[in-house]
Amino acid sequence: SSTVLSAPMSVLLGDTTANGTVNSSDVSQTQSQSGQPVSISNFREDVTVNGSINSSDVAVVQAQSGNARP
Repeated sequence: SSTVLSAPMSVLLGDTTANGTVNSSDVSQTQSQSGQPVSISNFREDVTVNGSINSSDVAVVQAQSGNARP
């Protein structure tokens, strides 16, 4: 027989610092990585998931600012 396990997962668009809230820290972090190649250390900043960190990513994070996980 097999056992089924489940685990809840929540994702918050723009939360590049992974602290549960989108705020100026996320915007600053994304801005600081703009123009850099996506890597294992900065993949969270590629919020548009297109392989580039640029002004589009910064704009998405700014638009999500103020949101938080419940």
